[in-house]
Amino acid sequence: MDAISFLNTENNIPVTESVMNNKQLGMTFIELMVTLVVAAILVAAAAPSISTMVDNNRLLTLSNQVVSAINYTRSEAVKRRYDVVMCVRNSSGNGCSNLGGFEQGWIIFVNCNPAVNSTPDTTNVCDTDGDGTADAPEEILQDSNSVVDGLSGN
Repeated sequence: MDAISFLNTENNIPVTESVMNNKQLGMTFIELMVTLVVAAILVAAAAPSISTMVDNNRLLTLSNQVVSAINYTRSEAVKRRYDVVMCVRNSSGNGCSNLGGFEQGWIIFVNCNPAVNSTPDTTNVCDTDGDGTADAPEEILQDSNSVVDGLSGN
């Protein structure tokens, strides 16, 4: 087909438009809706696997925190030559709890007199340097209440 020429009335410049050269500048409503439906199907298919991955990462983070705390407890016991205890944290963080599990957090403390109790006690004093003189009270070495959200002990 031949091109059609006409004059632009504003500035008298000839304008040529080809009848065969129709360029589409946008999307139709139907094309847009089909694209959105395909995207929604892909997101719906991926959501369960992402949720599982997030849960697995939370569990791995908590297990790494517990292993790290156990290793720290062991190394402090060797270094101090005293019992060092890791127990479930009570709500105030100043002692052990008999309720719940490690999802509540934990404390690590020096226990100078394990025969008396297994909770931090500032009246028990340790002979830290081995000279026969009591030097320091039992102290909490670590108070970890920032465990991973979304995990429970069930």
